[in-house]
Amino acid sequence: MKSFRSQRLAELIRREIATLVISDAADPRIKRMTITHVNITPDLKIARIHVSFPGNKNEIEESFQALQKASRFIRSHVSQNIRIRYMPEIEFIYDTSLEKAYQVIDLINQIGRKSRS
Repeated sequence: MKSFRSQRLAELIRREIATLVISDAADPRIKRMTITHVNITPDLKIARIHVSFPGNKNEIEESFQALQKASRFIRSHVSQNIRIRYMPEIEFIYDTSLEKAYQVIDLINQIGRKSRS
């Protein structure tokens, strides 16, 4: 079970990154990012931010690489706005759950079309 502190820190980090992306991100590839989940290790040393991007495979890869390059800037910005003794390292993880959900929906629609035929 997650501690209240780690849940609160995860939410603060999510909110700060979302605000940064909306207001200060210069790269339009990063602005398309959706934060799906933030996970913090029990020792509060690593924050894993699960993200997704719209677009085709090439656009997604470019956007994710741009995000990886901006991770130090993002961490420094977040650490300036959150008062905490030690700011967790930030790891971005591409979240495929939305893609999988769309695939399931497509399969259900295909089955529905076949059963009507």
